Amino acid sequence: MPNGITTLGVNVFAGCESLTEINLPVMLESFSAKTFTNYSGNVIFNEDSQTLKVISGIVCNVKTNTAIMRAFGVTGATLEIPNGITKIEG
Repeated sequence: MPNGITTLGVNVFAGCESLTEINLPVMLESFSAKTFTNYSGNVIFNEDSQTLKVISGIVCNVKTNTAIMRAFGVTGATLEIPNGITKIEG
């Protein structure tokens, strides 16, 4: 995916069965939890991103203090909301 992309809309990768891995660009700032509806491949968040971070198994926008979704590959019934998060998207 090109590095200049900053936003992904709803259902962009919904049901993309032929994709096995998506590497998100470092400049990505926002996406919906529904961006990946019914997508079963791997999603790789760029570690150099200053906006999106995976914290305690939750994908967070650290600039807006928002929890977006459970990180891919995280299982279990319990998640701890990271300190500083003030909004949870649904």
